[in-house]
Amino acid sequence: MIKLQTICSADIIQVFFAAQLSDEEILGIFERAAAFMRAGLEQYAQIPRNIEVYSEYTTSRRAFFFWMLTLDVGVHTLHSNLEFIDNLIQRIRIALAILAFLSFPTMMNFLHLTDSGISVDEPFKYITFYLVVGLFVGLAMLAGRRAGCHTICWMAPFMMIGRWIRNRFGWASLRLVADASSCSDCKRCTKNCPMSLDVNAMVQIEQMEDGECISCGTCVDNCSKSAIRYSFSASR
Repeated sequence: MIKLQTICSADIIQVFFAAQLSDEEILGIFERAAAFMRAGLEQYAQIPRNIEVYSEYTTSRRAFFFWMLTLDVGVHTLHSNLEFIDNLIQRIRIALAILAFLSFPTMMNFLHLTDSGISVDEPFKYITFYLVVGLFVGLAMLAGRRAGCHTICWMAPFMMIGRWIRNRFGWASLRLVADASSCSDCKRCTKNCPMSLDVNAMVQIEQMEDGECISCGTCVDNCSKSAIRYSFSASR
């Protein structure tokens, strides 16, 4: 038979003094315990279940029955212990993931890539800063409100692709829906749209899908007739 390597029970006891152990060491202790139990189950699986194999040890069917019963009790106990250890390993991993997530803000460096805590502290940085500001202001003057979003936003293609995939497969999601019969044609929705979309025209045909709509809900807030509302549904 396979000789199993035992795990010192003191290893398990050390877990209660976790301050002395790293996360990897704690997980390692339980993973070694689980491996030990799996090896035991593999060894149990190799034991023959017919009385002829044990004829030199016993000829009594009664003795053989209780021998096998003892073996089954051991296997059941080992299965239970292994299930408990596996569950414990998963709980430890989840707890460590949550703790890592909660501690993430403390690892953030809000002054990253700054020498003195100020992002614009050199003449060259002022040039870069004003070039960026000038680009967005220039686009706004030439193409209107939110021109940067309409023309050079690097996130827009991903949002439009995501919207297309959602509509292609008909997945339910938070979206805008319109009821043309409730519209008073005041056009406040169009006037207040931060993306400069012709929302009123979209309401009249009850089709609120637009690749440049960011679903901000400004039109919903400005509609006194509730002709526009949010809905969690699939596309029609």
